[in-house]
Amino acid sequence: MNLTYYGFQPFKITPGKVVVLATGSPHIYQEIILGLQDRTDTVKLSDDNFTTVTVGKGAQWYGDPLLNVDLNALFQRKLQTRLLKVLADDQTVGLVDGLQSLLSQLLADSYLMDVPLELPETPELAKLIKFSGIQLGSV
Repeated sequence: MNLTYYGFQPFKITPGKVVVLATGSPHIYQEIILGLQDRTDTVKLSDDNFTTVTVGKGAQWYGDPLLNVDLNALFQRKLQTRLLKVLADDQTVGLVDGLQSLLSQLLADSYLMDVPLELPETPELAKLIKFSGIQLGSV
């Protein structure tokens, strides 16, 4: 994929990778932002054969990372989905066994309160990962 800001040579970007653009010119910076938001015609995307691709389909503008963009809110669901795909079967079994152990311990401790409690069904792995609150770490 190629990104072209008119007046400059196109440069190659790799789809699926984060691209950080930096410039010392506030005017150029503003035009690039507006172009990536599809609000002006100064930025164009094209495939390797230089066939035009709409900005909305070819790029996603997440914002200026220096202006406190909440990357966790943007990528948390994708991170959770990716984590589900990379876990091996034995790791999944280990996670479920760990949860069962936790629930059993809570049930055993509840007898001290003299209150009847029940163990819930084991939630699916996606819910366990979401419950974990996994986030992007600070660099």
